Amino acid sequence: MVVACISSVVLQATNLFARPELQSINLRFDARRWLCWSPRSLERANPIALWNYHQNHEIPRTWWHWDYTLSWLIAENHPELKHKFIIFNHLLEDEPTAEAVIEHPWMKPLLHWPQSRATVAQVVKFLAQSGARLIILDREFPEYSEHDHELADAIRQSTSGAFGQVVPVLMVRTINRRSFGNVLQLEIPSTPGGLSAELESTQGQSVLDKYIGTVGVFADEDQVMRQLASRMPGWAGRMHESIVLKALRAIGEKPPDNVPKIMDIDFVGPPNGDLYPVRPFSYLLDPQLQEKLVHPPPGSEDVSLKNAIVVLGDGVVDLFSTPTTNMDVNLMSGSEVLVNCIDTVSRGVYPTRVTGFGAYLYSIFACIIGGIILIACKKYYSARGTVFSHKEWAARLIFDLSCLVGTVFGSYLLACLLFAYCELLLPVVVPAVSLMIGALAATLWERERERLDSFRQSLKAAEDRLALQEEIYKAELNAQEANAQSREMERDKARRHEFARKINHDLRAPVSVLSWTISRLKKDGLNSKNAADKLDRLANTSDRLFALINELIKSYEETAPQAVEKSECDLFQIVSDCFKMQSSLAEQRESVLELDAKVKDATVIGNPLEIARVVDNLIRNALLHNKPGTNVVLRLEAGEGFYKITVRDSGKGIPPDKQQRIFESGFRIAAIDGEQKPEGQGLGLSIVKGLVESLGGKIEVESESGQGCTFTLTIPAARLQKNSSEAEADDDSSSAGGTARQDPSATPETSIRSQA
Repeated sequence: MVVACISSVVLQATNLFARPELQSINLRFDARRWLCWSPRSLERANPIALWNYHQNHEIPRTWWHWDYTLSWLIAENHPELKHKFIIFNHLLEDEPTAEAVIEHPWMKPLLHWPQSRATVAQVVKFLAQSGARLIILDREFPEYSEHDHELADAIRQSTSGAFGQVVPVLMVRTINRRSFGNVLQLEIPSTPGGLSAELESTQGQSVLDKYIGTVGVFADEDQVMRQLASRMPGWAGRMHESIVLKALRAIGEKPPDNVPKIMDIDFVGPPNGDLYPVRPFSYLLDPQLQEKLVHPPPGSEDVSLKNAIVVLGDGVVDLFSTPTTNMDVNLMSGSEVLVNCIDTVSRGVYPTRVTGFGAYLYSIFACIIGGIILIACKKYYSARGTVFSHKEWAARLIFDLSCLVGTVFGSYLLACLLFAYCELLLPVVVPAVSLMIGALAATLWERERERLDSFRQSLKAAEDRLALQEEIYKAELNAQEANAQSREMERDKARRHEFARKINHDLRAPVSVLSWTISRLKKDGLNSKNAADKLDRLANTSDRLFALINELIKSYEETAPQAVEKSECDLFQIVSDCFKMQSSLAEQRESVLELDAKVKDATVIGNPLEIARVVDNLIRNALLHNKPGTNVVLRLEAGEGFYKITVRDSGKGIPPDKQQRIFESGFRIAAIDGEQKPEGQGLGLSIVKGLVESLGGKIEVESESGQGCTFTLTIPAARLQKNSSEAEADDDSSSAGGTARQDPSATPETSIRSQA
């Protein structure tokens, strides 16, 4: 509280926030208006709407221009007008073309501006006969004009009750316009002339006192109207009443006795709103619209002249910036300013600005309220045991911000309520800045005190931590040893599981071949035509089964992966053996398996067993995962520096969204078209990919749903593998086949066909 009060006094003394725009912000913060929100104002109460309004209307990006945005925010949150007002201004609709006048003769007076005194006299008579309560002529009248006597007769008849009731008529005369200290002063001529002379010749009192009034409006450095003068000095030092006071007396309402000489205008709404409708002057000349103004149709929401205070204004001729508008956009006419002035005095809402010593008192009072709220908030949470640790910075930040916001808004609510109902216009910005400075100082002091307390507690706890350090260290060693044993057990378990999966997958193929071949031998007998081939196939299959078992057992017994022994091997022989071995499965599946070898002299460096596992897996996948009768072609061809093995089938193919995942371990494609899903664990293609890459080659797949599938293996030739091994002797992995493809060389073709 002390820091906030000192800051408030300093800010008031420096006069840093004494701009008139800030005084308008103060008026916008009148607590009576902010406590009662209309639905339309609530729709605007969001940051996005405020920002869009500020940007779309090109309001200058300075902090003191946000009073326009605040005014727009609560523009619909206004009190009801005490009287009914209707404004008829000269607008763009009142400028017809010559062709329009030919069709509508009543538009002829609109061809000239200003309208003649005869046209104005006609309008005054119509308004008086239509039940208007008061007529105010807020127009630029020349000193002398033709038909002055006609307008003078219309005014006399209206004020005397010749049209059925007494309708007062007032005029705002603006002959000379001078500016004194940003005060826009509209004065009265020294000698009556023209219309004034016509009226005075038949009246028993001064025309100045009865019909004519003046308006004085204060404008700040930005030429924004904010204040009204109720009385102003005129010719020969005579004090003249404002047209506002004369208008109230004309309708039988006595102005308050305490009307200040200078007051703030309470702008209740934006221009062209529903509170005081603005219509073109042509409404009063159009016969059809005249009828609607006098007798509105049932259900019509348009204006009615009955008991209305009617203002005839200049419209686009006199436009001004007010706190409810923005600069050069959506300006307010002089007639609309006059209506707001009359409503301000009629409702008695002209708050007095707090200046001088009163401003100091209000600022200090607001700071004291804010300090009490902040202390009460801190004490309340402390009593509830809400104490944050040093590391809970996010919760502490939210807590501090909540306290700050609650302090500022709480102090404003209480202070503005107390002062606003005393009709005082308060300096809001100064206590706001002061409260923020005070809250920041309190927060920094509290943080420093908590830091010292935390440091003291940390020193006290350091001794206890040192005493427990040895026990914690021993416990950590025991935990690390237990974790190491647990990890070793998990690795052993995973290795056994993987070994079982490999046995299940890799031994299934040779065992099935053995089983099927033996069954065929039993059925056909040893003297059958193909008995020798089947016995040869049994021998080859048993040899491969023995080699696979040895390889799997060796991989399980070795705790660390060992490099596989590689040597030059005949790729054609390996492919031929795989073809012969899988022919049994092709016969069993009633499918066609073909071998198309375009090269016989194919030497690569690798492990024959691994290459055979790759080819076997691809052929078995093509036979097992398609319908019986599928054509499978196994092709071997040569390129420049590499050999290519292709396995193509005419089956169902692989969906495009599954082609990127088929090489993942354990991934399987669901059955299609009601087929029974074949047995398997999804390991085949994963094993194939790993084995091919270990040979320095690569595998690719091309497929379309329902169009079959093609797997292509690219394996470097023996000479290319030797050069790569010599160049990268220290690297464990070989480069995947990157040799450019070309058409295979022309070699004698070997085609073998096996069909059940």
